[in-house]
Amino acid sequence: MKKVWIAIATMALMGTPAFASGHGHGEHGKHWGYEGDVGPAHWGQFSETCAKGKSQSPINIETAKVVKKGLPPIEIHYSDAKAVKGKVLNNGHTIKVETENGGYIVANGKRFDLLQFHFHSPSENQVDGKPYDMVAHFVHKAKDGQLAVIAVMFEKGKSNKALRKVWKKMPKEVGASAGYRGLDLNAILPQDRSYYHFTGSLTTPPCSENVEWFVLKHPVSIGAKQLSKFHKLYNGNVRPTNPLNGRVVEE
Repeated sequence: MKKVWIAIATMALMGTPAFASGHGHGEHGKHWGYEGDVGPAHWGQFSETCAKGKSQSPINIETAKVVKKGLPPIEIHYSDAKAVKGKVLNNGHTIKVETENGGYIVANGKRFDLLQFHFHSPSENQVDGKPYDMVAHFVHKAKDGQLAVIAVMFEKGKSNKALRKVWKKMPKEVGASAGYRGLDLNAILPQDRSYYHFTGSLTTPPCSENVEWFVLKHPVSIGAKQLSKFHKLYNGNVRPTNPLNGRVVEE
C-alpha cells in the first residue's frame, strides 16, 4: 500500500478548508498519517483533541440503537453542473475535490456552504460493524465556522458516471492538482437522501469537534476499475471508529 504519511508542508488539510499553522505536525516535524508511529493511535502528538476528545468521528452506527425522529430533510442547493469549477488535488492523504460555486445545504435551519469533498476507502463510519467500499465526505461550512459533513457511501457495482470527470483528473503524484469545469454534484448523491445524524469531529488531525454529520443511508455504486484506480493511490486511509460516549445517533 502506498504510504500516506508523506510530509508536505503546504498541503491543505483534507477534512477542513484550511490547514492552520501549527496543526498536524509533531515535535520533530513529522506529519500525521495512517501507519506506524504517525498513525491514528498516535495522533495525540499532533492534536490533543484527537486523543482526549469525547465526540470523535468516525463511529459505528448500530441500527438497533438508532433513535427514530422526525428530522427534516437536508435541503441541498448544489449549483448547476455548468457553474461548478475547482481543482482535483492529491494531498498525500486522499483525493480532494475543491469546489467554487458549488452551492450550499440547509440543515436544521442553518446554511452551510460547500467547500470540498474527498474520499476514504473503505468508509470510515460503519453500519452495524461493517464499512462500505468507499465514502465521499462533502464538507460544508457555516458563517460561524461550524462544519457539516454529508457522507455518501459507495459499494462496488456498476461504474459511477458522476465520478468519471473526477477520476480522469485524479493526479497520481502527491501535491499535484488538475483544474476542472463542470461537475454534477447532485448526481453523486443517491436519490433517496434519508440519513443518520450525530455530532462528531473531523476524522483527521486536528480532530476538531462540533461537526454535524449526516450519513446517507443508501449507498451508490462504484465500478471495480474505478475503485482499483483509487486503491493504487490510497487504500486504507481510514481512522478507526470511536466510542459514542453518550452521544445519540438519530435517523
